[in-house]
Amino acid sequence: MKRQELHFELPEGLEASAPAEARGLRRDQVKLLVIHRDTGALEHRRFYQIGDYLRPGDIVVLNASATRPAALQGTTETGQEIEARLSAQWSQNHSGRIWQAVIKPDEADLRPGLHLSFGAGRLTGRLVERRRDIEKLWLVEFELNGRSMGEWLLEIGQPIRYHYVKDRWGLDAYQTVYAQFPGSAEMPSAGRAFTPELLESLRQRGVYLARLILHTGVSGLPIEEEDVEQHTMVEEWYQVTPEAAQAINHARQHGGRVIAIGTTVTRTLETVADAAGVIHEGQGWTDLYITPGYRFKAVDGLVTGLHEPDSTRMVLAVAFAGSKELILRAYHEAIAQKYLWHEFGDVSLII
Repeated sequence: MKRQELHFELPEGLEASAPAEARGLRRDQVKLLVIHRDTGALEHRRFYQIGDYLRPGDIVVLNASATRPAALQGTTETGQEIEARLSAQWSQNHSGRIWQAVIKPDEADLRPGLHLSFGAGRLTGRLVERRRDIEKLWLVEFELNGRSMGEWLLEIGQPIRYHYVKDRWGLDAYQTVYAQFPGSAEMPSAGRAFTPELLESLRQRGVYLARLILHTGVSGLPIEEEDVEQHTMVEEWYQVTPEAAQAINHARQHGGRVIAIGTTVTRTLETVADAAGVIHEGQGWTDLYITPGYRFKAVDGLVTGLHEPDSTRMVLAVAFAGSKELILRAYHEAIAQKYLWHEFGDVSLII
């Protein structure tokens, strides 16, 4: 598929610049665009009505990863101000000192060996090299001084913030209500609209809940290749417990549908599912890239945000819907209905 086949124009005013709560809404009052794969029908609802599309015996799978304040403000040895957005620990190095990072601004004068300083010199590091397969990512070796990177981030880090978010929001704004395990560079945002009350109402309907972990990397790495299939995914760490695998398999065996909350959950389940769709426990790194034509083994429904045209998340949504025309028609209708995009925005259900 060519990248331009997914192009659409998103008006600037439809980029969500603040959490729903700051707009006078509960989390679960954001808009819900329901996209029916079989008929192509579109419905406009609110997220708290999602239970209308679920049946007793279905299982909703959540990503329990918690967001870290993964942006570090600092300077180079030449005095240039920079921001390092930590994506993930480098999976090929087990010391905990080498991390993958996007360095901003894009025009920064960077070179291997350049020394970096963060938190008024409390944390230092040096650029090792660019990744050869993903040039926007640098490998950075830090001097952790006996502390973990997680501890450093809690002390001097900030949540990653993109240009459309004008104000700084606290870390709580970037967490789902069920987040438990810190590790994501950015919020697994598809589940942000859930409230404890909504989750409880789903249980009361006979809908099961299961949790897994996928620690997200930096999402702002657009597809730049002409053929979307040529893009390289950043590997991300996941864990599926025996209890989660058993619950999901039990639901499927008894006719329940698997509803993935987010592309992160979808990619994790498809990583650990065998050819028959059976979910296996495990943990490790996945770089699974789902593009149109992929045969889904384990996921029957997908809750996801509204995505920009050059993102791997939109490519996955097209693959799951089975039609780029359907997704583009849905997005154009969402634009007409003033839906909001990105992590603080509205949500879709593809089912």
